[in-house]
Amino acid sequence: MAEIGHEVIGVDLDQAKIDRLNAGECPIYEHGLPELLNTHTATGRLRFTTSLAEAAELADIHFLAVSTPIDADGRSYDTGQVFRSSTTWEPTW
Repeated sequence: MAEIGHEVIGVDLDQAKIDRLNAGECPIYEHGLPELLNTHTATGRLRFTTSLAEAAELADIHFLAVSTPIDADGRSYDTGQVFRSSTTWEPTW
């Protein structure tokens, strides 16, 4: 999204991870991702925070990305993280 001109704010509760991302350190391998991360953190279009309130206040669209591991039955997904992530924040408005 930052590549096409949008301001993007990533949120995580781990401050150390946020600090590394804001410094342009890419925690995963995906072809071309380190360059995009460095480019757009430098322009300010991409930044990271631990503040859900900050992201909610500034964003028009929200994407929730969490792990959805396969359940023990091997056929369905554990959506617990989706529900926990989407119900832990209470809006202030």
